[in-house]
Amino acid sequence: MRAACYAGDRTLNFVEREPLAPAEGEVAIDVAYTGICGTDLHILHGAMDKRVTMPAVLGHEMAGTVSALGAGVESLVVGEHVTVMPLGNCGDCPACRSGNTHISGFGFGFDHDLADA
Repeated sequence: MRAACYAGDRTLNFVEREPLAPAEGEVAIDVAYTGICGTDLHILHGAMDKRVTMPAVLGHEMAGTVSALGAGVESLVVGEHVTVMPLGNCGDCPACRSGNTHISGFGFGFDHDLADA
């Protein structure tokens, strides 16, 4: 798959990467469309260099089709059209308890790509 990777110093490299097989509880998605959001722009402009591991793959807002299921996934099927909610939350930190789950102390990332679509 083709990925847009931030390499630091306002530089994007487009590289080919091998897709990862989904782990337990995960799915693989054939990405049709990827959006660039404010976070991606902040990363590109260097404002988040202390918070990202480089090369940082950009493009975490996406839509596509489920292409493979990891063990235990029962709520989706291969071929289903999906969008991605790229944030996790703990449900228990002060941010979550106040309804601001988008800034939860718990976070997780995705291995994702900037689609060729």
